Amino acid sequence: MKQCWIGILLALLLIFSLTACKDANNAAQPLPTAGSGGKLPEISKTETGDMNRDSSESSAVPDGKPDMIPPSDKEAATVSVSGSGAEYPASEQAFERLRETEIVRYYLELGMVMLDTGLQETVNGQNCRIISLGTDHETHFVQEIYYAVSCDTIYTYDQINDEWLELGSEPSIPGAEFAMSDLEGSWQIVEGEVEGWRYSAADEGIVSTLCFTRIYDSNIPTTDLTADFDRMDENGNEAHERNMEVKFLDELLYYGCPNEAWSVQLLCEEEGVSYFVAITDPDTLELYFSFEKNGNSGASLAYYRRI
Repeated sequence: MKQCWIGILLALLLIFSLTACKDANNAAQPLPTAGSGGKLPEISKTETGDMNRDSSESSAVPDGKPDMIPPSDKEAATVSVSGSGAEYPASEQAFERLRETEIVRYYLELGMVMLDTGLQETVNGQNCRIISLGTDHETHFVQEIYYAVSCDTIYTYDQINDEWLELGSEPSIPGAEFAMSDLEGSWQIVEGEVEGWRYSAADEGIVSTLCFTRIYDSNIPTTDLTADFDRMDENGNEAHERNMEVKFLDELLYYGCPNEAWSVQLLCEEEGVSYFVAITDPDTLELYFSFEKNGNSGASLAYYRRI
């Protein structure tokens, strides 16, 4: 009889230990503190139940990637209620509110996805659900931007100053202040960069100009442009492209480009060549093109100044 009671006691202790471990693994990850660095936390998919749901249960974003929603079957359709009776937006409600903002739609189109962190916080007296925007990898999710979403307001987390800012009060996307019309005019190469080596175009004997001209329809200016491109390299090789089509692209010229909003592609179908360009300040333009040399392919970045 004594051995039986000991066996029951050991079984209860084992169940209690497994439950405690499970609760520890599912604990919510705190927000980063100011000064902790630019890289936000990574969540391992093998350690969190949030990442193991079938993607068919998630809502679609503009680029077809799934939102990441924690498995909470008890969550209300509109709001969830904390133990104190305070109302918080439900996951899907928070996602829908974020999708309505221009900045979040922009990041989603770049391939980022949303994740409900499972955290709730009071910001400026409003009960908010904490949603992170980040990059979904095969084994982990990197949280890059935090949003606090209440029933009335959306806040974004300023990691540098460790504070919440109302969405819209933060700086706009760099480059969004420029339009296609800002390309119009003539530009001349001043510098170039190949595989991290930056050089002076004048010192290397490279000459290049790029001219954007507005297209008119019955003497009425349109928003369309054409481009003429001329270049002579240090070996005397020349390139002359005329009336290239200027195609707007809602994407980065390259990762880390100062213009994070858009770029353009210059197309010359007859010659089968194309270049990619972005304006990075009122008087600076960057041109990206690929090349082949000695049987090897590469890419080059050229910096132009308005003339």
